[in-house]
Amino acid sequence: AAGTPPDDLMSAFSYKAPITSTPLPNKASIAALKQSNQVFAWLDMAPAPESPCFISLHEHFPGCVPGQVILQRLVQALRRFNVTPQNTIFGHSICPDEINNAKDGLAYTMREHWGSCFPMGGIGGAPFVGKSGFASFTSHVPDTGNVLILFGPH
Repeated sequence: AAGTPPDDLMSAFSYKAPITSTPLPNKASIAALKQSNQVFAWLDMAPAPESPCFISLHEHFPGCVPGQVILQRLVQALRRFNVTPQNTIFGHSICPDEINNAKDGLAYTMREHWGSCFPMGGIGGAPFVGKSGFASFTSHVPDTGNVLILFGPH
């Protein structure tokens, strides 16, 4: 629609990847050339390309993006269905390790956006709350509202 910003602004950035003296593993090398990863690092949302953390991250999780990016993509995708923080209850079923609840991580970022969170446990990603837990969770859903659940192992 006219006047609506595009969903993907990455094409507006120009970036010339530095010539590296250290050869990178294949997947990390490809990721280091992507403009988005350079921008994420510049915004301090991701490790610097060519750092050991970046290399390991992209070797083991190719295509990964920061939690803030996932949240914004999710918000854009759900907007057309009128899913908003005002009419949605958020719950998560993720491993309770501290890394999954770190400030600015995906679960934290989603909780900040969607409001409170109904934790459902879940070391392997499966909710541990059972039938009564789901009943409690759904009793808080706004009338004609929505349920949004983040789940996954680690």
